[in-house]
Amino acid sequence: MAHWVKFAIALVSAGLGLWTFMVLPGWWGAVSFVGVFFVGGTVAHVVFKKLAAPDQIREDLQARLLSD
Repeated sequence: MAHWVKFAIALVSAGLGLWTFMVLPGWWGAVSFVGVFFVGGTVAHVVFKKLAAPDQIREDLQARLLSD
């Protein structure tokens, strides 16, 4: 479940970032896109750490390590 919540938060933040990019004029759109994407990714990571069991965290780290 923790992976799905992390994915949902990242997806919502990407959508919100794209929406701000389209709505705000000039450089404000690009700056807000980067900011929303960064904040959303950070929130998704923190929520994953809170919800995931230690085994899930370990498996996630091993998958990142072996993904090369």
